[in-house]
Amino acid sequence: MTLQTPTNLPIMRQRIGHERILLVESRDVAKALDKEHKHLLRDIDTYVYHMENPPKETTSPDLDLLNPKEFFIESTYEDKKKEQRRCYLITKMGCEFLAGKNTGAKGTLFSVLYVKEFNRMQEQLARQASEQWKNTRQEGKSYRRELTDTIKELVEYSVSKGVSPKKANQCYGRFTKIINNALGIKKSKDNHTRDYLDEKTLTYLKIFEDMAKRTIEDGLDVMEHDISKFCTMIEFRSFGLLEMLGLNIPTPQTPQLKERVKQLQLKQAT
Repeated sequence: MTLQTPTNLPIMRQRIGHERILLVESRDVAKALDKEHKHLLRDIDTYVYHMENPPKETTSPDLDLLNPKEFFIESTYEDKKKEQRRCYLITKMGCEFLAGKNTGAKGTLFSVLYVKEFNRMQEQLARQASEQWKNTRQEGKSYRRELTDTIKELVEYSVSKGVSPKKANQCYGRFTKIINNALGIKKSKDNHTRDYLDEKTLTYLKIFEDMAKRTIEDGLDVMEHDISKFCTMIEFRSFGLLEMLGLNIPTPQTPQLKERVKQLQLKQAT
């Protein structure tokens, strides 16, 4: 069993007006359709223009109520040069529209992706309405705060021992990456990753973050301040927990553990 959030078509939830809706960015749609993003933008620009300027001879009253933003919402993203670039946020109806415009294998595969992912997200949102999920999520926030407070102590101690503040502060992200990697959690585009996780994965997160907190506390007690040692130890103990839970062991984030992981994987296979 592998815990994982599907990432074939990354869907985000954003507030548009007075409601939060599910959207996918045009760059991801372009990849799914095996099309250059600039070409997809050109196509969408054309579709929006036609929606906003229907032929005069068309008399259907429904066209008067047509709103292109029900399909395509203009937006921007920041490229590698930190410059703003155009994109569209595409709704489920927009994906259905594009699937109909792309026939053949590519259109079929894209239809499968968006139907699967939008349905999965809608099911997840329905689960989040349950009190049980809300309670688990709230407990997880408490565990996360405790881990963050403990990491802060490690950062302060490491800096006092001569570690650069920049290097020390990187451990916040490194520890998160190690735990997410262990559980197969992929970061969501709208930075609300944990809101998309199911109750079982949230429960595992609490266990793993509590382990990470205790690992750091044990290290501080023996006056360890080498952050790389903490990273290796947390990853090592994460794989031990995975073994106990009968879950798959991923590729290590630190090279020191590669041989140990091979041994654990061989043990699981026998």
